[in-house]
Amino acid sequence: MLGFKPALEKIRLFNQSILLFSITSALLIGSLVDYSFGNKLDYWVHDSAIVYQHRAEWKHSGIVLLDDDVPLTVGRKQAMPLFARAADRLIEAGAKGIFLDARMSKQLEGRMPYARCIEPNGSVQWSTPTCSTPQNNQCQVNNSALGNAPLKMSAETIPFFRIAPYLNETGNLPDFLLYDWDAAMAVPPEGINASDHLVTFDNTPIARWLDLRSNHAVYHLINFSHKDQIDNIYKKKDSDLLCNEDYSAPCRRIRLSIPHYEISLDTKRLILPVSTLASCDISVAQKMAALMKDRVIIFQTTGPTESTDLIITAMTMAFFSPEEMTPGSQYIIDAIETLINQDSPQPPTNIVKALLFFLIAIFSVLLAVLFHQGALFLFALLLFLILGSLCFLNPIMQLWPVTASMLIYLLGSGQILTMRLIIGSKEGLLLKRYIPEQVIDVLMPLKGSESFTQRRSEVVVLMSDLAGYTTVTGLLQDPTLVLKLMNDYLNETSYILQEKYGGVLEAYVGDMVCYYWEVKENTRTTAIHQKALFAGIELRALQKKFFN
Repeated sequence: MLGFKPALEKIRLFNQSILLFSITSALLIGSLVDYSFGNKLDYWVHDSAIVYQHRAEWKHSGIVLLDDDVPLTVGRKQAMPLFARAADRLIEAGAKGIFLDARMSKQLEGRMPYARCIEPNGSVQWSTPTCSTPQNNQCQVNNSALGNAPLKMSAETIPFFRIAPYLNETGNLPDFLLYDWDAAMAVPPEGINASDHLVTFDNTPIARWLDLRSNHAVYHLINFSHKDQIDNIYKKKDSDLLCNEDYSAPCRRIRLSIPHYEISLDTKRLILPVSTLASCDISVAQKMAALMKDRVIIFQTTGPTESTDLIITAMTMAFFSPEEMTPGSQYIIDAIETLINQDSPQPPTNIVKALLFFLIAIFSVLLAVLFHQGALFLFALLLFLILGSLCFLNPIMQLWPVTASMLIYLLGSGQILTMRLIIGSKEGLLLKRYIPEQVIDVLMPLKGSESFTQRRSEVVVLMSDLAGYTTVTGLLQDPTLVLKLMNDYLNETSYILQEKYGGVLEAYVGDMVCYYWEVKENTRTTAIHQKALFAGIELRALQKKFFN
């Protein structure tokens, strides 16, 4: 482990311009990537974090659905009066608002039976068509009582009731076709339709966002239950986006609950059966309706396990998820709870994010100066675990920029490693050129903090001196010519001793060169002497050839 002073000295000796360039470029590129892609690069970790921090309770809302106690003989359209009856009883019990999550047509078939209520024994009390006999004694089938208004409910319920947009452009038809005369008169001028549209982003099939538009069912239901807080609940956040295909719908990240596919009377997550709320025994219905007091309610016109209106979410695709699709009604509930509780997953503020990027850029560069590749890999793993922990363990600020941060780290440390490799390559070439290979072999295994220890060895030494060197240098006079002569001489003669005969260059002074051969243990001394002798003989021949 490096001490503080050695580490500081190592950083000081590194090229300061390279350090500054590496920090700046890593920071700029990482910030640009984060700005360009936002959280899209981190969906893989953010979705998993949202699954881990899933919503465990619906405090302000609940669901009423078509349960198995409604006989199969009752079709979906025929069950509409059951939901109307349940709506009346829920509002009477203190529920704040209701949204029917189904697209209805005002042009329903009136000449068929409709379920009026469910008897305690499970049988259905029907509203059946009637037969009038005209003068020709043939039966003329008339609409049943509920066939004239399948969603007949009280005028007191209508102001707290919303329904998805009507099908087949029937919205302009009279409201009494669905709600009866008295209720239709209570419909406000703007109508009772609310959007159930699911906002998307980047054409992804995975739903992650809640719709913030004021015409959405979520807004209407929150306005029913928290009218005095609606402005604060819908106050714009820096993390809000423009979603949808045309980027026109304001949206916010949603916190999801684990999908639930059965009736639940647990007040933490209420999913009630319409068969009980629409019971012919009003006392039974009122008792269950009281569970929804002060809540807003989604009517789901399908059964708890039916495959219609299911949405792909993080609960379907993310790591560690239950791999289940979320029913549309539960997605709306999660949107309501997210807004009221103000617990939408959030990214860190821009200031915090900028500081994070800056620190990672600096540390990645400094760590690359001080440590080797293996240590840098461990630091990268540690950084990833820290950022991942911030996403998983913080209940609100979950959307940390993991990918952009790791990119900055890799860019900063990678540039320094590259420069170290280039510098190391140059140093290696210089060492190989000017230091004998045998010396390099001795020095290279040494660790950075380890020094070479002198030792005694038995060696065979060869020394060679040129006769008349002083006279030659006097004749040449120019030091450049003398240096060139000696370089040519060494290249042509003495370097062959270390390349061919394995001699180690100990020193050269002027025209004198000194080579040695180490006599190692378990080696034949005669062989070493022979190498030195043959090297001397060849050196003499090369010298004569050179000077001739």
